[in-house]
Amino acid sequence: MIWSGLSLWDSQPIVVLASGFQRPSMNRKTGFMIQTYILRQEGSPISNIQSGADSSICGDCPLRKRVCYVDPRASNNIWRMWERGDLDTWKNTTLPFPLRLGAYGDPAMMPLSAWLPLINKAPGWTGYTHRWRDCDPEWRNYLHASVESYEDLKLAHSMGWATYRVAIDGELPIRGEQACLYSVNETQCSACLKCNGNTGKNIVIPVHGVAHKIQVFNKLKSAMPDLTQG
Repeated sequence: MIWSGLSLWDSQPIVVLASGFQRPSMNRKTGFMIQTYILRQEGSPISNIQSGADSSICGDCPLRKRVCYVDPRASNNIWRMWERGDLDTWKNTTLPFPLRLGAYGDPAMMPLSAWLPLINKAPGWTGYTHRWRDCDPEWRNYLHASVESYEDLKLAHSMGWATYRVAIDGELPIRGEQACLYSVNETQCSACLKCNGNTGKNIVIPVHGVAHKIQVFNKLKSAMPDLTQG
């Protein structure tokens, strides 16, 4: 366990859990990274998705519910381990691998000050937030803004954020964006680490995940303003 407290979104009890300290992550895209999970303390992640209580850790993210490409089963497993008391509390030790802020949940749902001890012990990190409009602006030094539309991309840039965008099938990077290296040559996140807020790189990646979520995401994005107009 990394931290517990109240969500900055709705003041409900949340907890931050981590895996990968002893057994490296097997995530093919991220590579060996410490994976962190921002979760409600009450109810399993899957049950909270079903009830809508996941807003405590996801806010008003437009990708919640059917569109989110994160598989909640891993979050469910680690939450059950925490609920049983099977997880140790982090002892401020140096991390053996880079840090992934938010394998599930939005990192900006807890104070940046609570993350910094972990970040400062890591050999690098990646992270994204959909709360870029209203979170502590200091997060710009640690997270990329997750955006879906051209209007949001422009607004985020005007506020000093680097952006991370998931593109529909066949969509190309627009001016000022770089293709995620994993989508180009399968360079893993642990080796790239460009999505850490302070690189100034705007990253775009083709939609990924399970097939039915890709279909729903493509439908959602097709209804948004045309990013090629930028």
